[in-house]
Amino acid sequence: MRTTIAALLVTLVSGIANATSFSGGSSDDGQALGLDGKGDKIVVPNCEENATWLQCRNIDDAPQDVIDGFNYTHDTTNTIGPNGSIKNPDGSTIFVSPNACTSCHFGSAQTPGGNPMYQSPDKYASLPYFRSFNYNRDLKDAINDCIKNCGGGNVIDKDSNVMNKIVAYINWVRDSVTDPAMKTPTGWRTMPGEAMPVVDPNWKTMSANATRGRTLYKDQGCSSCHDADGPGMGKLRSDEGRPRVPSLWGRRAWTMGAAYIQTPNLAGVIRNHMPFGKPGTLKVQEALDIAGYINVQARPVAYSGTMFCENDPVTNLPNTLFKPAAWWSGCTYPTEPFTNTQRILGPWAPIETWRNDKIQCLKAGICEP
Repeated sequence: MRTTIAALLVTLVSGIANATSFSGGSSDDGQALGLDGKGDKIVVPNCEENATWLQCRNIDDAPQDVIDGFNYTHDTTNTIGPNGSIKNPDGSTIFVSPNACTSCHFGSAQTPGGNPMYQSPDKYASLPYFRSFNYNRDLKDAINDCIKNCGGGNVIDKDSNVMNKIVAYINWVRDSVTDPAMKTPTGWRTMPGEAMPVVDPNWKTMSANATRGRTLYKDQGCSSCHDADGPGMGKLRSDEGRPRVPSLWGRRAWTMGAAYIQTPNLAGVIRNHMPFGKPGTLKVQEALDIAGYINVQARPVAYSGTMFCENDPVTNLPNTLFKPAAWWSGCTYPTEPFTNTQRILGPWAPIETWRNDKIQCLKAGICEP
């Protein structure tokens, strides 16, 4: 099998949820959720709106291991990141990117539709929870995947203090959920906004236009924050050495192994939470075009080349056939007729149709691998 590398230089999870809109809260909610009061209140949960099922709590009242885990995920750069003193036993940096975990997991990982973590403990509690990344995963595996694939980092020992404190924080976030029906073995699926949103229910037949997206990126004000230190590079806090705004591409950005490389999902996050101060004002096509523009830019490869390179443990079919239609990194089925450009910009329906037909053909034994 060949490994696809981001050959797209146009001038530049998990499952897919139904398209849903979610509301963020005002900056007044931030301190109750444990935000640091230094301006990191761009996207926070709406505590009043979510009160029927989620209790907003102050991180200062949590046990110390939870507070430490919060600091690792919120001030990642200065704790387990490039400026931090906490390293792996071999001296390697844990989280190489200057971004924070909460650059993607909005509002201290408690914002519906903003990659929350409140569903994670239950989601990974009942093995096997399989994704087509070569193996079954538990919560600690998922954390290490984020460290590698989003932070370009080095995995941590699953029994280490760092890992246990991150898990303690995620469990604390889960314990903020108060609805008993959501705390059953499968109840996590009913937690609002538990999965990355998609931009529209009909996303598979849609396409993104990166050229239009480039214009919208400027006209909608994305560049004023996310180009502050250069194209796609969010402004760093000069006094703290960590991002004020996440980078969207380039060496500081998430890698080719992160879920945001799926354009329909990134577009869903953009439409729900951006532009800053005006979430939900973009049209579906506009959000899709902006996401397409972002995703044709260069970004770190990290470990993405090893994804989907083994066989599915259940069917023994190549994992490349189970790769999401909008996922463009990792190994590719040898005879796949689609380019990375189509996987990034769509339409995605033909990819799914081809993939499903191929799987059924191989299962029936009526075609060659």
